[in-house]
Formats: sequence, C-alpha cells, structure tokens
Amino acid sequence: MAGHVRRPAGVGLLFVAGIVVAVGGGCDETASESSASAECERNGDLWCVSSQRCVHSSQFCDGTPNCMDGSDEASPLCTQSICEDGGYYWCAVDTHCLRPSEVCDGFVSCSDGSDEVPANCQSFCERHRQYWCAADTSCLLADEICNGVASCSDGSDEGSTACSEAFCESYGRFFCAADIHCLGSSEVCDGFVSCSDGSDEDPSVCSEPVCEASGGFWCAEDRSCLSEGRVCNLTPDCSDGSDEFDCPEDWE
Repeated sequence: MAGHVRRPAGVGLLFVAGIVVAVGGGCDETASESSASAECERNGDLWCVSSQRCVHSSQFCDGTPNCMDGSDEASPLCTQSICEDGGYYWCAVDTHCLRPSEVCDGFVSCSDGSDEVPANCQSFCERHRQYWCAADTSCLLADEICNGVASCSDGSDEGSTACSEAFCESYGRFFCAADIHCLGSSEVCDGFVSCSDGSDEDPSVCSEPVCEASGGFWCAEDRSCLSEGRVCNLTPDCSDGSDEFDCPEDWE
C-alpha cells in the first residue's frame, strides 16, 4: 500500500511520473497581499511594495518617509505643487519633500544644498508667514516673533519693524504698544498687568464678549478674564469664587 503523503496547509500536490511535487506554497499569502494592495489603492492610498504596508494619503509628501524605499515622498507621487501646497519644501534635485524644520536649520538635507541657500530660505519663510532672521539666516515661527524675547542675534524680531498691531492681530494676539510686543489671549484681561502701561487690563479692552470669544471665563466682579485652565481647578481666582461654581461632578 502506498504511503500516505502529508502536505502543509495551502500546498497542493502534483504527481508527475510517479514523483510527488509540492505546488502552490505561498499562494494564499500572495493572494492576501494582492488583495490588501488592491484595497489600499482603491481607497486612494499607497501600497508600499518595499515594506508590504499601506500608507494613508494624508502621509504622502509630508517629509517623513513611511515606505522603506521612500516612494511616498518622491516623484511621481510628490510634485513641487503638492509639496508647497502642503507647507513643505520641494527638494527639486532629489524630487522629494522636506519638513519646514529641515529647511534653513544649518544642516544640508537636499543633495545640492538648496535648502540652506539664504535666498531660498527667505522665500520659503515669507511664503509660510514665518519671519526671516537675516542676521542668522534662519526662519522663526510666528510665536517666536514679538514675544518680548529676542530670538535673532540682532534683536530684529523684537523691533518696531517686525512688531505692529496688524501683525499681532493677524495671529490673534494683543499688541502691547508700550513695549512693542504681542501678548497671547490668555495674558489679556487675566487680572495681571503684562504691558508696562496696563493696557492689557484696561476696561475698554476687557469685556465679557471679548473674554468669551477667546475661550476664557469672565469674572464679572473683578472685570477680568481667566484662561480655561484656571476654572474648576479647586482654586478660586475670581474674588467671588464664581470660577469654581457649576463645575462638573467629576471635576475633582
């Protein structure tokens, strides 16, 4: 009686001239990968052949390679317009995107060094509403400008040229004219004078509508605005304690 031939699951047997040949090993796996790839691409995402995984479209051209071969950050998937529209830097010579933090940071990321050329840096900065610090050939983010702390070695980010009421208001901040810098909304009408002339606590500035529009809590008795973190925190900040009233039962 012929011996019983055992075979692994998913492997077929083919008898050729009395010889048993195993066929089809890995077919299930290949079919599974093919199905995953098709599903991935049907959803508008990218199937990474190199790493056998699906990369969501939101991760394309964001300066961070998710495929082992970097295909989600390179041409033809990524183009200059896609990169720049997403707020990234287009490294033309290498046909891929760079994160803003990799541009003008003192380290060459594009093989031709274009990401560190001052003229390119200035253009990139200004296009993305950042401040070009010419003295240090670097970009500053909006919250680093007119904040009372010099970030450029020449202090130009804190001067009257960079700081204006229009600049502050365009970022939802308060212009402290006496000190020529911006204040965050949480520093205005909070019961603490931050501008040397006290304008950030002036009654004409501090009102319930202004406070609530910034997401704060209005202390009517003190005519001051509290930031969200100072409400229902077990510490009364309004003189009448109203910031600790009507708190959720589980607030403790």
